[in-house]
Amino acid sequence: MDEPSDVPPGWESRRERRLWLIAYIVILVVVGLGAVRQLHKLFGAPAPEVRTSASPPPVVHHSR
Repeated sequence: MDEPSDVPPGWESRRERRLWLIAYIVILVVVGLGAVRQLHKLFGAPAPEVRTSASPPPVVHHSR
């Protein structure tokens, strides 16, 4: 490998290119899922435990 190459290191063979491509796709999917979760937390429906002042109080059944 003494001759200069115009490809980045690690991209010389087809197998290495495929592995890098898979790694990039996995990283994008993981980051994308994290972003979707955060956006859903911020802008999605309120959590079930969050109650508004207009909602009735929860019914508590006491056991004897």
